[in-house]
Parts: sequence; structure tokens; C-alpha cells
Amino acid sequence: MSNILSPQTVLFAVLDWGMGHATRTAPLIAAACEAGHRVHVASRGVGLAWLKERFAGQDVAFHEKPGRHISYAQRWNFLHIARQMPGFLRSIAEEREWTADFAQAHGVDRVFSDNCYGVSHPSVPSVLMTHQLHLPVPAIMRPAARAVVRRWCQSFEEIWVPDEQVPASLSGRLGHPPLLPERTFCVGVLSHLAGASGTAATPTSATPNPDQHIHAVGMVSGPEPHRTLMEDGLRAWLQQIPGNHVVFAGRPGGGVRRDKNVLTHYSPRPEEIVAAWENARFLVCRAGYSTVMDLACQGKPAVLIPTPGQTEQLQIAEHLKSQPGFLLRSQADLLAMRMPSADELERLPARRRFVANALAVARLQAWLAGSSA
Repeated sequence: MSNILSPQTVLFAVLDWGMGHATRTAPLIAAACEAGHRVHVASRGVGLAWLKERFAGQDVAFHEKPGRHISYAQRWNFLHIARQMPGFLRSIAEEREWTADFAQAHGVDRVFSDNCYGVSHPSVPSVLMTHQLHLPVPAIMRPAARAVVRRWCQSFEEIWVPDEQVPASLSGRLGHPPLLPERTFCVGVLSHLAGASGTAATPTSATPNPDQHIHAVGMVSGPEPHRTLMEDGLRAWLQQIPGNHVVFAGRPGGGVRRDKNVLTHYSPRPEEIVAAWENARFLVCRAGYSTVMDLACQGKPAVLIPTPGQTEQLQIAEHLKSQPGFLLRSQADLLAMRMPSADELERLPARRRFVANALAVARLQAWLAGSSA
């Protein structure tokens, strides 16, 4: 058992399908750094770029890990993704080989994997964090899918679900019930925005004035081509709505632009996002799970626009639309301007604010110390 005062060498492996996994793992990486542990972060693509920017100047080592870039299509996206699954399965075997070599080369004491099913080690305590215990597949495929995910989970010492317990669950039947109850723990909502003070943001041309009312904040995310389609669609729609609007477009290093009453910010700091959210009437965003957790910790009403073809987002949106404060629209609705009226938006009620990060950080600290939370 590790001494609680002994620093550990920790590998954080983060799935690179968009930025959501990177943003939700960031509070845990930050907690490990603050506790004095030696931190390695492995990912790819925009997720790795965002993490490098988020932890710039800190004592964190960054690495590229194996993986497959999953591309998306504007039509028949489910079939397009299904054709790429054999490559994804091969990448899990590649991750296992890479992890074995990496752990030996860097003396890794702990492995934390956010949805990287192959990043575990038989002789190193390993945690898998996932909200996808039950994959969003057609009903006839669900028993086989559960069996596969259960087999993947068995390589890990613990399974962490970033969610509240039922009935307050945000992930619905994606994350519940557990497949391995004896080693599965709900660790609460995770958000890189929690704890960031909106009042700390310094007003600039890229930051809304805290005293200025903001009608809507749009949060753009997802893979191309859908990221750009959503950005363009939001900007066109919001220009038709009176008031000041901000679009955070999730593209590190992209700068800012202004179109009439819409400010688009491509690489905001968490404080800038929170400053806008706190002064906004409502949000428009994807139904990606990390985005939903950000919403939960801020308590804002929202219009959810699932990424086309991503059945997980559709399932999450369907789970949430019956709750007060949520409306559901498709990307096709956005591009065709079939969006809620100003009156409908004004009637959206505020939501309960979830407490984010505390439970997960406490469990991480206990796990890194070699004890249970």
C-alpha cells in the first residue's frame, strides 16, 4: 500500500473523440498536480491540444497515444461509424501494448483511463471512467454490447461513472445499472467550469461585460463537419434574435470574431465561459455528456441540439427533455431556422445546480493514496 505522502506517477489517458473527455478529466488532472503527484497525460487531436493549453506552464508531461480517428458523415452517420468499428477494436489491442511499454518506461504507479478501454495494466492499479456502460445500440444488439463492455471493464480495478445516483441521474440508462456492481462507483458531476468565478474574468473584446445582459450563449462542439455546421447555424439564427449573444466555438487558437450582435470566441478561458453563462438567459448546445454536466453545475436552461448520427446524444436528450428547463431541437431544425420562439425561450425555467467535482476529487485522492474513499 502506498504511503499517503508519497507522490505517485500517474498516467491519465483521455479519449480524443472531441473535447468533452478532455474537459471533464481536467479537474482530476488538476487535483493530482496540486497534490504533488507526477502527472503524464496521453491523448490525441483537439483533446490533447486543449489539455496542453489548459495546463500550460505546469509540470505535466504530454504524450500521443494510439487510437483511431473516427470520422462522421452528414447522412447515414450510424452506418458510417459502424464501418469504422473494426479499426476501433484493433486500437484497443494497440492501447494495451502501448500502456505496457509506457508503464515500464516511466515507472507508472497508477493508470486513470477516461473511456480508453485498452489503457490498463495487470500489475498497476487502473481506473476506468465512463458513462457508457450500456452502449446506445439497437435493442437486438444490447446483450452482446453489454457483454463486450463488461469484459473490457474487468481489466480495471474500479469503474467510475461521472454521474449522480438514480433518480437524479443525467446519463439515464447509458450509465445505469452497473455491470460490475462491486467495483463501480458514481463519482458525481464533473465540470472544468466548476470553481471558475465569472467575476474573475477581465472584460475585453473577447469577454462579455459582466454588467451587460446576454440573451443566449451558444456552445459549439462535435466533430467536423457538424462542428462548423452548428457554428454557422447558431450565428445565423442568433443574429435574428434581439439582444447580445455569445458563441463559444471550441477551436483552440482560433481567436474571436463579431457578426452584428453575435460574438464568436474560439479559445475561451473557463472564467470567460462562466462570465457569459452567469449573465445569459439560456444556452444552446449539444447533448454531449460533458456539456450536459457543465449545464448541470451552472443550473441554466438550455436548448439541446444532438450531433446528427450520435445515438448517445439523442438518448441523453430524450432522457432530459422531460425535465424542466430543457428543449430539444435537431441540427436540421437549426439550419432551417425552425427554432423556439423568443416567448418560448423566455419561459424556460431555471434548473437545480449540481455540485461538481468534489466527490470525484476526494475519491481520486484516496485512490492515489492507496486507500478507498
